[in-house]
Amino acid sequence: MDPCSVGVQLQATNECHKTYYTRHTGFKTKQDISSSDLLLLQLRTGTTLSENNTICFHHAKIYIERFEDLQKSCCDPFNIHRKLSKKNLRAIDLDDATFLSAKFGRQFVPGWKLCPKCMQIINGSVDVESEDRQRRKLDSDGRTAKALKSLQFANPGRQTEFTPETSKREKRRLQTKNASFNSDR
Repeated sequence: MDPCSVGVQLQATNECHKTYYTRHTGFKTKQDISSSDLLLLQLRTGTTLSENNTICFHHAKIYIERFEDLQKSCCDPFNIHRKLSKKNLRAIDLDDATFLSAKFGRQFVPGWKLCPKCMQIINGSVDVESEDRQRRKLDSDGRTAKALKSLQFANPGRQTEFTPETSKREKRRLQTKNASFNSDR
């Protein structure tokens, strides 16, 4: 079978039509997917589907239904973990992703998971009143269209991986490399 449009855009055509998470092979079109699932697919893959684009059952299962379950560690948006944090994770929903992306200027994808330490950083730096959080959830319909516009994708290829900032060790290594380069002159 031919690869689906999502597989082509993500450069993962070898994963199209796998029967690992689904028993059947085939395609879904944009009309076969609900608007909320379409929004999740677009945010999680970083691609937009036109009218004639297709998605195979495997990619639909991975990016729409099982995405949250497949996230096994904290997405580490603040680059604070030395090793993977895998316990007590909390998933980010669409409203939280939109709010956090706007607040921190970083991309948060619905379905990513945060550990308690990252949640503490978020809750400590963002003073969100309970009524403000409730109002944000009630206003989710108006934010749906805004969500795609507010989240800008730096790498439209693979969006399931987070590109962290340069670590302290990497910065030190680059500084010593530059210092030794400058002393050689």
